[in-house]
Amino acid sequence: MKKQKINGLVRFSLMNLLGNHDVFAPEYFEYRLNLFIKITLRSLQEQTDKGFNVFLYHSDQMPGKYRKIFDKLEKENNFLHNIYQKGVDIVAPPQDALDFSDGACVTFRVDNDDGLPRDFIARIRKYANKEFAGMAISIPEIIKVRRVAKCAFRAERKNYIANSIGLAYVSGPDQFKTIWDMGSHVRVRNKNEMILVPGLGGLMTISGNNIGNTIYKNKSERLDFCAASKLMVDNNHADYDFDCLSVLPDWKYSVVRLMRHIRRIIFPNKTFTH
Repeated sequence: MKKQKINGLVRFSLMNLLGNHDVFAPEYFEYRLNLFIKITLRSLQEQTDKGFNVFLYHSDQMPGKYRKIFDKLEKENNFLHNIYQKGVDIVAPPQDALDFSDGACVTFRVDNDDGLPRDFIARIRKYANKEFAGMAISIPEIIKVRRVAKCAFRAERKNYIANSIGLAYVSGPDQFKTIWDMGSHVRVRNKNEMILVPGLGGLMTISGNNIGNTIYKNKSERLDFCAASKLMVDNNHADYDFDCLSVLPDWKYSVVRLMRHIRRIIFPNKTFTH
């Protein structure tokens, strides 16, 4: 493993991470794996700056047949490293992966179904310096995409300072902290100085019933496959295979949102991830 100034952290299959879902249920697991390969991994493979590591976190209870898949992905992508661990709290990357030659290094987080622009690593590299230690990095402008029919999508641009794709943190070697150590998205924004990087940032996909990140019909544009692909490529993203997204029609999306709202009223102190 090569030491890098920029290191990404991705949660994939930590136990209890996804509410009551069995993260290793075959259909559910394979759907999420397909999203990771065709969206997240694709965006990492196409980075113009290849000087980075990405650590993919799994439960140590992952069945052997699935470990083989991720071990193969690790061999095929020299930046990718699997970490199998107990519990749900993200552990720090190995010390021998962190390059502090300029007095600091950057860790960033990205969900396993979201994508980064092709120049993401290049744009944040200059902040891997002791001058910026203790600061968080955000590229607030993102594109959200939801599949609404077999051959149709909704896309919306949004500014998310705290929930940006690739939210990052700069830390020095003394009392080293990762972006996960800084707490929730909102806590990162409220407790740290923020570096806001201009230009378009990441892709947020919305699929299934996990709709915590809203996309509105009246604020989005409807696109076919070709237009959705062109939108991403024109904005310096990979040519993603959006066929990996499940269909969530507008009417079903509205029903799910309503049910989620009712549950929150009835159980105000319970967290619902789906």
